[in-house]
Amino acid sequence: MTQPRSLRFPDAASILIAVALLTSALRGCDPTPTPGPTPTPTPTPTELHAIVIEESAQRTPAQAIVLGSTRVRTAFKSFQVEDKDATAASLQPYIDRAKSKGLPYLMIVNAQGQTWWEGPLPATVDDVLKVVVKGGRP
Repeated sequence: MTQPRSLRFPDAASILIAVALLTSALRGCDPTPTPGPTPTPTPTPTELHAIVIEESAQRTPAQAIVLGSTRVRTAFKSFQVEDKDATAASLQPYIDRAKSKGLPYLMIVNAQGQTWWEGPLPATVDDVLKVVVKGGRP
C-alpha cells in the first residue's frame, strides 16, 4: 500500500523571494495604459450660412413664422430661402439634395460651402436656434 503524499506549503521565506523576483521582473512595466493623443474638438464655424429649399406654394403658416423670424435670420451670416424650382447654378447641388430628402429642407453651411448641418426645417424658431447652438438635431 502506498502512503498518501503530504502537501507541502512554501514557507514565508520562499513566498518573499517569489514576490521579490516578480516585483523586480515587473519593475519598468507600467500596468496602466497611457492614453493616446486626444482628438482636438471640431471647431464651430463662426460664419454660418443658412439655405432653405422649399416648395413655396406649400408653405404653412408655421413655416412662414420660422422663415420670417428675425431671431432665426440674425443667427446666420446669411439666410437664403429658395424655391425648389430656382435656376441659380450655384444652388443646384443644394436643391438636388433637398429634393431627394424632402421639403422644406434646411442646410447650414460654413464660409467654404461645406455642410455643417442639414435636415428637415425645424418646426419652431427655438428648434432652429437649438440646431445652431448645438450643431445637431433639435
